[in-house]
Amino acid sequence: MGVTLAQRLLSSEALENHYVVVIDREKTVCEVIYNQIGAIAICGSATSIQTLLEAGIKKADVAVALMRNDSENLAFCLLARSFGVPRVLVRMREVEFKEAYELAGATFVMPTVDLLINRFLTNIEQPRVRGLIDIGHELEVVAIDIPPSSPIAGMTVEEIAGRETSFCDCNFVACYDEAGNLEIPRGPTVIQGGSEVVLIANKNNIPRIVRFFTEGS
Repeated sequence: MGVTLAQRLLSSEALENHYVVVIDREKTVCEVIYNQIGAIAICGSATSIQTLLEAGIKKADVAVALMRNDSENLAFCLLARSFGVPRVLVRMREVEFKEAYELAGATFVMPTVDLLINRFLTNIEQPRVRGLIDIGHELEVVAIDIPPSSPIAGMTVEEIAGRETSFCDCNFVACYDEAGNLEIPRGPTVIQGGSEVVLIANKNNIPRIVRFFTEGS
């Protein structure tokens, strides 16, 4: 996961003036990160003060903990905050560590197990829905397949939103046609059957939204 994140960060235009530094105990992993991705790779322990100083922790704007166990991530979080890193993001495996992470100063905690469970539940309960990401506050980004026989096929986003008696509040983010072409939905955008729409909605409303999109009122 750390390698993938490093690759995504390096390709981000918003971070083009920043350095990405990865710490890993495995020398082979560090070689892959440096040779294939182009990120700075430090071979060592992320809970070692010497290693953190070598990685430039004092100059870091953001520190991310993605180690295999929560005790190491917690130690890293404490050290990063002690060096004045303003934002510390951690991956939490055991929910029992949540309070400890908050006390340690973590600014964002990602509960891995909760995410996986929510993804499974969404796919089991709503086979037409792909849960993309849980963004908190009961909101989830989902992708919904619109069948050709859908009652909203051929309707505009504005017309769909106007069906207040049947439609649950949600925000359209993107729409992909059958050929995979992307369109950012606006009021006059027509939703075609066979397309896929990506939207943000309250997770409790998703079943109702799916019924409306696929079965009508």
